Amino acid sequence: MLTKSQHHTIVIAMKDIQYSKQAAKKLARMPKNTARRILDTVEAYAGGDTDGLDVKVLKGSIYSRIRVADWRIIIDDKGTVLFVIKVAARGDVYK
Repeated sequence: MLTKSQHHTIVIAMKDIQYSKQAAKKLARMPKNTARRILDTVEAYAGGDTDGLDVKVLKGSIYSRIRVADWRIIIDDKGTVLFVIKVAARGDVYK
């Protein structure tokens, strides 16, 4: 039995995150608060915290997408690296 003085820490390894040139460029051009929200969401996902995130595997593709408000983030989540392929507005991301 644990007493109040005993603490257990669970460490979840965060995946490395890499951004494509297109994704980095898009993030640099958008408003800072929107970019921060997207970056925080990607970091949370890479850290294993998927509670409350809207993540779906794309049909007919090996990629997944994360929804952040009207923005979509296309990711490749295979292996130890989370690769952010594309960041775009909802209507433009699948083109």
